[in-house]
Amino acid sequence: MNEQRIQAYLSLIQDLFSCPGGEEGQVLQNHQELIDEGFVLVCGQVAEQLQGEGRENEAAFLLNVAQQVANYLQSAEGEGRETQAEGTPEEYLRFLGEVLQATSDSNGDPSVVYPLLQQNTDKLDETFAQILQAWASHTFSEIEENRAFNIAADIVNFANLIQQFPLGRRADNLEIAIAGYTTVSSVFTQEKYPQDWATTQNNLAAAYSDRIRGERAENLEQAIAAYKAALEVYTRTAFPEQWATTQNNLANAYLYRIRGERAENLEQAIAAYKAALEVYTRTAFPEQWATTQNNLA
Repeated sequence: MNEQRIQAYLSLIQDLFSCPGGEEGQVLQNHQELIDEGFVLVCGQVAEQLQGEGRENEAAFLLNVAQQVANYLQSAEGEGRETQAEGTPEEYLRFLGEVLQATSDSNGDPSVVYPLLQQNTDKLDETFAQILQAWASHTFSEIEENRAFNIAADIVNFANLIQQFPLGRRADNLEIAIAGYTTVSSVFTQEKYPQDWATTQNNLAAAYSDRIRGERAENLEQAIAAYKAALEVYTRTAFPEQWATTQNNLANAYLYRIRGERAENLEQAIAAYKAALEVYTRTAFPEQWATTQNNLA
């Protein structure tokens, strides 16, 4: 993408933010010449920046637009293709090495990693998730602890990026993220690296909450278990903000839980939202306070 094209994408994004609610489709229709994978990629990068600035609502809106456009583009290309592996194991391993190196060198910068993913969306599939797990498990068993820690950190950063990546098949991207979070558990143990373990558990829970494959009820059970695990480290005393965030996420999972008694699930959700509000006060965290109050309502 040249600079002029990027500026055109950014201008379109500003138009989407400023248009009246419900008219986003018309704005996109008026700029058909800009509706391509490049636009989806820039939306993802801008959303990442907005999240870093604490502008979660704008980031969520933009990610939703990006996902809708990505779905439209996939439909236009014809999504009926086979889901078999799109390369040899050697090609997958080469791509895995490239993406982890880019993640490491850039410290997980989406502006560096996302273009590489965009060029290899054909390899973002279940085969890649399996190769990631197999390679990491073998590698962790062969190298010394400090090196294993660094590789595990790169895998987690990559999993965070692929979980939010707006291109490719959303279901596959989430499977890759789950594979990444799961495979580092042999390195990021609760005993040796409690904070890294808790962060990974929280991210794993978020991936299970959004998971498309598998049974929805079981995915939510996995999410609840992982959020509860994170709370073993994220206590209110030691990590009050992370504790409150996880309580809010746990409440969301209970709100939509399928198994168990509906009345009891709602009571659990209410209790967790109220717990989050012990830290998310209107004075200290006005936006989070308002969001949690809305969820509680």
